[in-house]
Amino acid sequence: MVLRLTDELEVPLRERNTLLLAAGYAPVYAERSLDSPEMETVKQALEVDRAYGDLRPSEILLPLRLRDRDGDELAFFSTLSTFGTAVDITLSELAIEAFYPANARTAMRLLSEIDPR
Repeated sequence: MVLRLTDELEVPLRERNTLLLAAGYAPVYAERSLDSPEMETVKQALEVDRAYGDLRPSEILLPLRLRDRDGDELAFFSTLSTFGTAVDITLSELAIEAFYPANARTAMRLLSEIDPR
């Protein structure tokens, strides 16, 4: 009954475990450190996303505008990716926000900072 109710109410996994304990039941959802061996494939996926941006964003956020050291405006938009079917507390609370240039001028400014070694 506790699980059905928390599922219908979309209660976060950490709070579901708390409610289960309060009702006299054992926690159902595991919580592993990202450094644990069971999370190795997750860490690999995060590295791929960091390198190639392969994870699909679940949300696109509004532009961020900053000034560089010369006072020129840089514009970015960000995406937020989450693990939608996570059954581990650590994964259910993990979100990755990535920033991308929102216009060509910002992209060119960032590219000019790359060391071509």
